[in-house]
Amino acid sequence: MEEVVRQNVTGLQWMASEAWTLAPELQTPHLMPYLGGTLGIAILRGEMPGFRDFLLQIRPDQHHNTRTGNNVVNQFWEHTFQCRFAPPPAGWVEARGELCTGQEVIENVETDFLDDSDLRPEYNVYKAVYALAYALDDILQCEPGRGPFSNNTCAHLQRMEPWQGQFHVNGMHKTGDVILGGLFAVNTISTDPDLSFTSEPQTSDCYGFDIVGFRLAQSMAFAIDEINRNSNLLPNVTLGYSLYDNCAQLGIGFRAALTLVSGQEEQVTLEENCVGTPPVLGIVGGASSRRSIAISTVLGLYSMPLVSYYATCSCLSDRQKFPSFFRTIPSDAFQVNAMIQILKHFGWTWSGLIISDDDYGVHAARSFHSDLGPAGGGCLAYTEILPWGDDPAELRRIVDVMRKSTARVVIVFAHKIDMVNLMEEVVRQNVTGLQWMASEAWTLAPELQTPHLMPYLGGTLGIAILRGEMPGFRDFLLQIRPDQHHNTRTGNDVVNQFWEHTFQCRFAPPPAGWVEARGELCTGQEVIENVETDFLDDSDLRPEYNVYKAVYALAYALDDILQCEPGRGPFSNNTCAHLQRMEPWQVRYQFTLKSFNLT
Repeated sequence: MEEVVRQNVTGLQWMASEAWTLAPELQTPHLMPYLGGTLGIAILRGEMPGFRDFLLQIRPDQHHNTRTGNNVVNQFWEHTFQCRFAPPPAGWVEARGELCTGQEVIENVETDFLDDSDLRPEYNVYKAVYALAYALDDILQCEPGRGPFSNNTCAHLQRMEPWQGQFHVNGMHKTGDVILGGLFAVNTISTDPDLSFTSEPQTSDCYGFDIVGFRLAQSMAFAIDEINRNSNLLPNVTLGYSLYDNCAQLGIGFRAALTLVSGQEEQVTLEENCVGTPPVLGIVGGASSRRSIAISTVLGLYSMPLVSYYATCSCLSDRQKFPSFFRTIPSDAFQVNAMIQILKHFGWTWSGLIISDDDYGVHAARSFHSDLGPAGGGCLAYTEILPWGDDPAELRRIVDVMRKSTARVVIVFAHKIDMVNLMEEVVRQNVTGLQWMASEAWTLAPELQTPHLMPYLGGTLGIAILRGEMPGFRDFLLQIRPDQHHNTRTGNDVVNQFWEHTFQCRFAPPPAGWVEARGELCTGQEVIENVETDFLDDSDLRPEYNVYKAVYALAYALDDILQCEPGRGPFSNNTCAHLQRMEPWQVRYQFTLKSFNLT
C-alpha cells in the first residue's frame, strides 16, 4: 500500500483474505481513499464469557526467572507498565526507569489487552482446547469390553498414549566415543501404515532392497573403520556410527534424523549438570535435494551438521536458510555453468530444457534462465517439466514439443526414473537426431546405457560425479557378515537384508511357506565372491567417494576441536570443547573454518 499511495492508484475494488481483512494498520484515514469499500473474509467471531475477568487476575511471579529472563507473564507485566523487576538491567535505575512491584493495576493502563468485544483467533484457540478436552472425555467414558481399540479395549488415564511415540527405524550400529549418524536409502519402497488410530500405528515396512544404497552405507562404515586405524587422526578416540535406512521416503527420513538427534533410549539417566555425549555430533546423508532441504530445515534448529554426498540444489548454499548444511558434491550452479560453457564451445545457441518437478529441476531452470540468453550466448526454445510418475498423456505432449521444435540440443536436468519414463515415449514416437546433455543424476545410469536406447541417446554429453579411490574398500566389503541373533522390531537389520537379497535365502525363522516352497535357509557362511554381483566392484566409486569424504570432513573437524589449546580456544572466553561434553554446534562452527584434502 505504500507504493499504491506513492503512485496514487485509486478507483480499485479490493478483496481481502482473512490475513489482512481486519488489520488495524490498514484501517487508517491515510489509506481510506484507497482501501475504502474493501470486501474481505474474516475469521468467525465468538463469545468467551468471563475472559476479561480471567485476564484481570493475571499476576507476575517475581521469584520465577527462566534461563532467558523473566517468564512470559513477567515479560507481559514489564511491557505493559514499562517497568523492570529487580534486579533491573544495568543502567535502568540510572536512566530513571521504574521498578515493577507486581501490584500495578492493569485497568489503569490504556491497553487493548482487556478488549473482549472481538474475539476471533482467541475463540479458535478456545475451541481447539475444548476439542482436545471432549476427545479425552470420550475416551475416559469408554465402557469396558466395548472400546474402539484392539480387542474392544478402552484406554486408561494412567496409560493413555498420543500414539506419536518412539520411532523404530531399520539400521546398523557401531559403538564408539563419538557417534556419527548416517541416512541412506537401503530400501526404495515403503508400505502406507494404517492411520485409523484404532490401534497403535505401526512403522512403515520397507522393501525393495537397493544394493547401491547399502554400499553407500558401507562406504561410511569403511571410512570410520579406516579412521579408527589411523593413529594420526583422532588419536585415542574411537568413532562409532548409527546408520538408518530412510526407505527413500521423506517421512521416514525425518523419523530417522530426529532419532539420531534425540536418541532412542526408553530410559535416560542424567549425569550431574546433564553432562554427556549427544546421540550424534554430525550426520552424513541427504541423497536428494528435496529431502535434504526438508531435513536440514529441522536439523538447523539443533545446529546439527548435515553433510550430504548427493544433494546438489544451489538453493542449499543459502547460509541463512540452511546454516548447518554442508556437502561433498558441487552445487548445481557449477553444473549449469559447465553446461553453458559446453554450449558455447560447440556454438549451440538454440536448445530445449527439460527438468524434474522438484527443487533439483526448478532451481536449475532458474539458473539457466538467468545465465543463458543473448548475453550468455544462447537461448532456450522451450522449458518443460516432467510429471511425477508415469503420466503417458503429459509425456506424449512433452515429446511432441521436442519433435516439433527446431532446437536439436536437449538439456535434461532430471532424475534417472524421470529420464527412463521420458525415453519410453521418445522411442515410441521414434524421435532421433537430438543432441542430449545430461545432468549428473542420470549421466551414468546403466538403465539408459542399453542397445535399445543407443540409437536415441548415443553421443550424449553429461556431467558426472568425480570418481575417487578408496584403497581397501573391496576387502572391507568381503568381511561383511550377518548377525543371525540380531533382529530389529521391523525385521532383520540391513546387513541381514543384504545377505538374504544376495543369496536369495532367509534366516530362521523363515516367513510362512518359505520352506514349503523349497526356499533356501541362510547359514551366514555363504561366500560373497561366489555370487555374480556388482557389490564388490570398486573400479568406479563416485557417490561412495562422496560419502567417504563426508566422514573424513566430520573427522577432521572433530580432530581440530580436540587439538585445541586451553585458553586459546574458539569458544566463549577462549575455551575449548571437551570430548565428553562436545555439542553439535561446536562441530558445525569448526566446519566453517576448515578445509582438507584427502590426497
